Amino acid sequence: MRQKRQVCDRIGSLKKQSRGTARPIALVIVLSSIFGSLSAPQAAVLETDPNAWVQVDVPFDPFMENLSIPANAATQGMWSAPFAWPMNGLHNMLLPDGKVLTFGTNSAGDVQDGRLFDIWDPSLGTGANSHNSSYQAQQQDSFCSSATYLNDGQLLVTGGNANNGGYGNGNTLFDPLNNTRQTASASTALPRWYATMIGLPDSRKIILGGMVPYTEGMVNNPDQAVASGYASMTPEIYENGQWRSLFGAYSRDAFGPDYLRTSYPHAFVAPNGQVFGISADKMWYLDPNANNNNGAITYVADFKRPYGNLADPVNVGALSVAVMYDVGKIIQVGGNGGHNGDGYPASNMATVVDINNGTPRLTEQPRMNYARRYGNGIVLANGDVVVTGGTTLGNFYAGSERDRGSQAVYAAEIWDPETGQWTLGASASTIRVYHSITSLLLNGSVLSTGGGTPGPVLNKTGEIYYPPYLFERNGGVSYLAARPLIAGISGLKYAHQARVQLDMQNHQPVSQL
Repeated sequence: MRQKRQVCDRIGSLKKQSRGTARPIALVIVLSSIFGSLSAPQAAVLETDPNAWVQVDVPFDPFMENLSIPANAATQGMWSAPFAWPMNGLHNMLLPDGKVLTFGTNSAGDVQDGRLFDIWDPSLGTGANSHNSSYQAQQQDSFCSSATYLNDGQLLVTGGNANNGGYGNGNTLFDPLNNTRQTASASTALPRWYATMIGLPDSRKIILGGMVPYTEGMVNNPDQAVASGYASMTPEIYENGQWRSLFGAYSRDAFGPDYLRTSYPHAFVAPNGQVFGISADKMWYLDPNANNNNGAITYVADFKRPYGNLADPVNVGALSVAVMYDVGKIIQVGGNGGHNGDGYPASNMATVVDINNGTPRLTEQPRMNYARRYGNGIVLANGDVVVTGGTTLGNFYAGSERDRGSQAVYAAEIWDPETGQWTLGASASTIRVYHSITSLLLNGSVLSTGGGTPGPVLNKTGEIYYPPYLFERNGGVSYLAARPLIAGISGLKYAHQARVQLDMQNHQPVSQL
């Protein structure tokens, strides 16, 4: 059974320290996968050179101090008050050191521009000194881009808006170690606005879908869009610092203009090593190594009927949320639409897609309490999935100004994979719809930023959601739960399936939720 882990302590500054003896108790972790479980606490037996041990200093965390905790926090979690952000942070990604990179607009938040990068340091709180912003006019405009990490630790940001003579096919390399960026020499052959990029098991990167910037209207005339080359239907692979087209994997079913399948297709590395995807109403596999490394794509089956103005909206399209919560297991929720102007009602459906045996097996789950388009989903530190934000209709392009607030969804919802049930969480105070995003911070909380540009809101703010696992309850009062504190780690580099030892600060066992 999947164990729910409560080891989400922030690992702060690391200092090498000679270790003659170990502390009285240690945990041993096997690095088999991101879902590998912890062993029971056991007596520490040094299996590495004592000089390789690294001391872990737990830094001060301002987001865990002086909280006003409601009585129901242990069951529903809680939200922080909104705090200022130096832009509309509609792209938001966690860096290896726990800082957060955001970009997507100018400093006023009212212009789509991905050349202003901001680094937020949560350890410094929410003041102006916690942000480090810089603008580079000659950089690729990374608005509506995709990003993933390279093996050397650099963040590859690909595609987005057209600028500097390009058409949304440039690349930026961001180095989190020294907060520098440069324009990569390689460019994709096709425009990659609203594309999806993921890492393959062999460390190469693959980019899927995307389009010429601002051509979502192609959905109304898909044949003309194909003739005009608006949709990028040939995947590309990044290897040896260059992009190479996978002509054997060209596919209109997977990446075409029909129902905007080309817009942010949901893609995951499957247990068989291939890429599995859901593009609006279609499911497919992509083998990048087939056809003498030219790739091949296989249509599997329809996922659901296409989206539309339906009495019972379906959880399909780029506006739905899909996360892989366990090996070979995906949950897709909400949606029913392809772009921000279609005005369709949202779906509250939730479907698990199990790809462990190759052929996808779909299992309908209990529905969310709220229908959501433009919701955000995160796999939490304990393996549950939290969905936040969204709107029940269009992107507020229908109804009066008074009605628009009632269409927003403020409450968090948490899905438990073991029971299949949804738990209604606490409600945020800010509308987070089109162009909003969330990320899991190192302390186990969730950062929510963005929303708008274009409307109906312009959110130059951030909020923190504290999931219920951060709290305990006794006598009707919720309070922060005791957290395991790491004192040392047996090294900084490990092979796959290597044994890692963590020295703990005290003798208290690490509990499972």
